[in-house]
Amino acid sequence: MKRFLMILLVLLPTLVFAQGFNLLEPINGDTVETLGLDFDWQNAPSGSFSGQIFYHLEANLDSNFTLPAMIDEDSLTSSNFSVDVLGLLLGLLDSTTVAQKKHTNQLNASDFITLDFYWRVTAWDTIGTTMLSNTTEHFVFSPGTFDLLAPADSTVYQTNPTTITFSCTKPTGVPTFSVLTYTVMVIGTGGQKTYGPFVGSTFSSTFNTTVNVDSLADGLYGWGMIASVTDLSGTTLHASKQFFSFSIGNPISVSEKTNQPKDFVLEQNHPNPFNPSTTISYEFKNSEKAKLLIFNVLGEKVMDFSLEKPKGSVVWDGKDENGNAVSSGVYFYKLEVGNFSETKKMLFLK
Repeated sequence: MKRFLMILLVLLPTLVFAQGFNLLEPINGDTVETLGLDFDWQNAPSGSFSGQIFYHLEANLDSNFTLPAMIDEDSLTSSNFSVDVLGLLLGLLDSTTVAQKKHTNQLNASDFITLDFYWRVTAWDTIGTTMLSNTTEHFVFSPGTFDLLAPADSTVYQTNPTTITFSCTKPTGVPTFSVLTYTVMVIGTGGQKTYGPFVGSTFSSTFNTTVNVDSLADGLYGWGMIASVTDLSGTTLHASKQFFSFSIGNPISVSEKTNQPKDFVLEQNHPNPFNPSTTISYEFKNSEKAKLLIFNVLGEKVMDFSLEKPKGSVVWDGKDENGNAVSSGVYFYKLEVGNFSETKKMLFLK
């Protein structure tokens, strides 16, 4: 032990202990509901680097940063970065996994609107020196909420409508003298469409707007709304509690159950919505051959899985039988065991 301490004392003058740097804002435990999100951190100690220092900012839904990053900005040259949260919120419906939980057939917007974010920063230079921020900070992105009214969930338009009227309640706590706007989000197999923003009245308890939807083909669509409120204190965001669906034409029913026995189970996929992959669990006690099929709203088969075990799960990576990535939108998965079958829907976003 004495010999080890003597060696350490001899080497100590030659050792350089790297000084870290701290994250400043958002403060750990903050709740964020504003339009602009500002990230600030200390400058990394220049003495530990050679030449120009660059920063890599990451914000993730997982504290271990194993999920794809929601915010991933590299080669930043200053110790701050601003994010348009409205753009981020819209991107959540066209991006990566947003919730590690099971869902019912009706998507609930609040499941992926209130989000726990973890963020960290890495400093680096061109010769390969890196330094991670001293801590990883956590904040909650939680805008206000309101209810969708129309079109009601699972509304069916037998023929292609020229227009659709979307309506909702006004968010609570909106100052009378403020600017209130609404944006309608529609998700289908063709990807995401947004309509607006439309100016709403702060004196009315509800809002409705009629939108030209000539470009929407037959199929199944999900929809939700975002509202922003601007007054002297700044801009805050509000998001619909629900994410309803409507269909044009006669898409495949998601309630299909053919002679289903009580020991036949098909779970809702999770996560849902998803990207890049989702897990579908099942269980059956019938000894007959079983398979799980995935198809689009036109009824075209996208992928199928042969099920060798009576209980288990499959993982779908959002690709078809030829290995090609499918487009964003609503898909269906069907479990077939002999004469028994059940179908459920899921939402793929990228």
